[in-house]
Amino acid sequence: MKKFLFLDPPGGWQKQGYNLGLVLLAAVLEQKGCSVRIVDLNQREVSPNDLIKFVEDYIPEVIGYSIKSASCQAALDSAQFLKSRFPGIKFIAGGPHIAINPREFLRESEVFAAAFSGEAEETIVHLADADPDLQSFQEIPGIFLKPAPSGSTHNSNSIVLDLDSLPFPRLEAYQNLDPSEKPYHLITSRGCPFSCTYCSVHLTSGRKVRYRSLDNVLGELQQAKRKYGITRFEVDDDNFTLKLDRAKSFCEKLCRGSLQLSWFLPNGIRVNQMDRELAQLLSKSGCDYVSLGIESGDPEVLRIIKKGQTPEEVRRTVSILREAGIKIMGFYILGLPGSDLAADIRTIEFDRSLSLNDRIYNSFLPYPGTEAWDWCRVNGRFLKDFRNSYHFLDQNRFIFETENYPERERRLAFALTKFSAPGISPRNFEFIKTLFSSARAQERVLLVQISSYHPSIDQFFSSIPNLEILQIQDSEKSEMILKNPEGILIRVELSGPDSPGRLNLALQIFRILRSRPYRLAILPQIDSYLLLSLLLPIKNRCVYSYQTEFSNISIKEIILRIFPHFFLGSLLGKPVRMTGSKPNFRQFNLRFREILNTLLVAGYFAAQILFLKMIRIFRQP
Repeated sequence: MKKFLFLDPPGGWQKQGYNLGLVLLAAVLEQKGCSVRIVDLNQREVSPNDLIKFVEDYIPEVIGYSIKSASCQAALDSAQFLKSRFPGIKFIAGGPHIAINPREFLRESEVFAAAFSGEAEETIVHLADADPDLQSFQEIPGIFLKPAPSGSTHNSNSIVLDLDSLPFPRLEAYQNLDPSEKPYHLITSRGCPFSCTYCSVHLTSGRKVRYRSLDNVLGELQQAKRKYGITRFEVDDDNFTLKLDRAKSFCEKLCRGSLQLSWFLPNGIRVNQMDRELAQLLSKSGCDYVSLGIESGDPEVLRIIKKGQTPEEVRRTVSILREAGIKIMGFYILGLPGSDLAADIRTIEFDRSLSLNDRIYNSFLPYPGTEAWDWCRVNGRFLKDFRNSYHFLDQNRFIFETENYPERERRLAFALTKFSAPGISPRNFEFIKTLFSSARAQERVLLVQISSYHPSIDQFFSSIPNLEILQIQDSEKSEMILKNPEGILIRVELSGPDSPGRLNLALQIFRILRSRPYRLAILPQIDSYLLLSLLLPIKNRCVYSYQTEFSNISIKEIILRIFPHFFLGSLLGKPVRMTGSKPNFRQFNLRFREILNTLLVAGYFAAQILFLKMIRIFRQP
């Protein structure tokens, strides 16, 4: 009995469930009399010593890796490590990354003897022989050898035409997997006929769509419930709703059957292939959650990437699904070809207008072999190897930029998606333009934080270069700290016998900031003393408040704040509007002493400015 060991290396984005491709290969090989084991290195911590012990105990003839682009380097390192200890074992590779360019992968590795590109269920069985001669596989589509045999002409991926001929997945091959605790992965069709420029699915599964019979699909679910005790499943098709009648029939069969399983669609719904009848059937059959590949809310970007849908179609489908009581997640891609910061802000605004249950924003990641990859090579600049990121982004990793959409602005767009505080909104595009004109010019930007602040604010501004943060803490340890990413610049104690009062605090802040030329300041709505001390030293007086939204604070509004009389607001021609909300003039009911102190502070500042200007005049030759 020939033994196979399949490894799922770390670095893949999937952190739940199991690798469906590997359990299908296990089923095919076990049907041929082979023994198969699968070890998950992506979701489980497996030490090198434990992996060596497993190989020593199991003694496989073949070790195969399922490789995504993000896990490629980890797979190469792992294979090199095992090969040095087990030189007699054959190493093979498959997975989505291999489909992109199998020959280049083999050139990069000294370990792997063969690469299986595309759908490998019908090609892997050639290794089931006791001692196969790999060179005899040189003309089999989907199998690439190292070294590439001379005269080899094939370069196509393997495709399985009859999906009903495949056995059901063998989850027993997985080590330490309890199938009843995970949603069961189900594929009812393969292939995608569409031409989205950024997508690499056609490289793996082709453009020809092939379907399993619904009886075959339901038979698999019945076996999985009986054998593994599953209670929930997911349909992983790339185009589940391509044929509406077939999707409806599937739901109707579930309704008439006795499976009583809940399920969801993490993929496979095109927004222009959904109607109310299907939405109702989905809900009735136990589907409670779907994901939509919305990608962008900008019509021009959707046209450039050949998505074949419009924002209006997205709204219609969201409305239909919501009426059926189905929860909805939206997938978006920031930085697509043809996009820029303004377009991605429109996408963020579009998403918020949909009020989805959840959303995931991903960074555009071009893959070789796609139309978008060719576009990037002509129109942009790569920052790092595409294998150092993955398209389901959980942190700021960007591998590509264009002249009109540099990396720093892509980081800002991603930071904007994290805003969850009710007062934080990307609607004020003037603020964002001002902020990044400062960043481009490498001018200092000041962020003021008082006591506690919302973490999304900090995450947003952490992407801004030349940022300095003024923290004023008045909890247990009252202090004022001015710092930048390199460390603390100034620290002032605000408690104790030598602590400054409110007026002295304002004066200290003014002295500090006067010596540091800021282009822009962002601050919460704070008292008049601090507003004055912050406003006057700022170049061009560009100050914003983030209490409820980024609102520009003008000199006129500062004066209204200092002199809180309603008639004065009328004389100046417009009401107070500090935070984008209707003002409440009762909050400006200051005592006479406070007004007098404020006037003294303002006079002191004016005298300082006048004195500095006079010095400059007298110093001129």
